[in-house]
Amino acid sequence: MRCGLLRALPAGVIVALLCGAGCQTPDYDKADLQLDIDAAVPEEAETARICATGVGSREEGAGNGRLSLPGLAAGVPVEISVEVLTEDGARIGRSEPVTLSAETPYQVAAFAMETGEPCEPLGGPGSGDSGEGGFVEAGADSWLLVVRFLGSGW
Repeated sequence: MRCGLLRALPAGVIVALLCGAGCQTPDYDKADLQLDIDAAVPEEAETARICATGVGSREEGAGNGRLSLPGLAAGVPVEISVEVLTEDGARIGRSEPVTLSAETPYQVAAFAMETGEPCEPLGGPGSGDSGEGGFVEAGADSWLLVVRFLGSGW
């Protein structure tokens, strides 16, 4: 009987239903803080550096336009900026710095080509080379930051 219901639907509707479930943008409802950057998604070979002022930084491949920074102290406001670097480490540009907190857990930042001072490439979570505030110890209450490039033009 159930197969009869599927046969009654037009093929286009069935394809749309099946594809729609797998083609959606991921929802970051598990993140505590989110920064969207109003810029094109970086090229696959480029690297992005998330800079948390006074805490540390993390570099990772930026080709899919999504990054994360775990281990931020929960409940503590943090200033975030994101730099995009070439394969050789030359800075392409940087997002404007924004402060994320419990009151403002989501922000959209503009991106500018090669402006401002570069952030210090401090160590990431677990590196032992983070800034004064540092990252929290493993197992402690912490926040997860996610960064997305929105895909608009430079």
